[in-house]
Amino acid sequence: MFCINARRVLVVLALVILVAGCARKRPETKVKCLQPAKQLAGIVEGVRFAAEPWREDHLLAPGDELDREAMDRELNRLATICPDEGEVALVQALLASQRGENHKAIQMLDRVLADDKSHPEAAVLRAKLAFEQGGSRLGLALLERQILLRPDHPGLRESQAAGFFVVGRFDEARRELQVAEVLGAPSWRVAFNLGLIAEYTGDLKGAEVLYEEAVRLQPQWPAPLSRLRGLRVEAGGLTQ
Repeated sequence: MFCINARRVLVVLALVILVAGCARKRPETKVKCLQPAKQLAGIVEGVRFAAEPWREDHLLAPGDELDREAMDRELNRLATICPDEGEVALVQALLASQRGENHKAIQMLDRVLADDKSHPEAAVLRAKLAFEQGGSRLGLALLERQILLRPDHPGLRESQAAGFFVVGRFDEARRELQVAEVLGAPSWRVAFNLGLIAEYTGDLKGAEVLYEEAVRLQPQWPAPLSRLRGLRVEAGGLTQ
């Protein structure tokens, strides 16, 4: 998902990482990479990878009692034992990004993406960081390569739409959002982002209709209601 402010471009991609497997005790071995998914699930137990992209705290739930240093140590241990496990590096990158350590996150993501295999979640986060740093060309090239490998991944399509918006390719941004919705992207999120494009390109009535649709579909998310109220106030209409 991406969100764009009225002034031009605040791209916020909400990521949902589902860690497979159940928690278990750490395996006794220190040298073999045994069941890394289950080890990873045990390490990040207590971290909420939220499925609600409208939440500000999309990675760590408020009030969670976490020993981050201990978790980092365990993640580093697992990364050393299982250096080819991209999911471990992805979780490390997510945590680093959440803490504002973007340089560290970028290094980890670039290692994951260096093998030219399909890594959609890593690509979405890496593209987000690239767009935030003004690297729209890099972000779009990365997403294009990943879409060739996974053309049916809605998150990649939404991220590419964000990149197209950044460089002013609005028709392509709309098309990618429409494709993303067909592939399973939430309709409320697509409506909101189409509304942002409409607002920026001057179609204020169209934007209002799309924001209303986003509010109807996801009333818990404040972003479309905020934009809708702003449009109405600027037009001299309703304040609510």
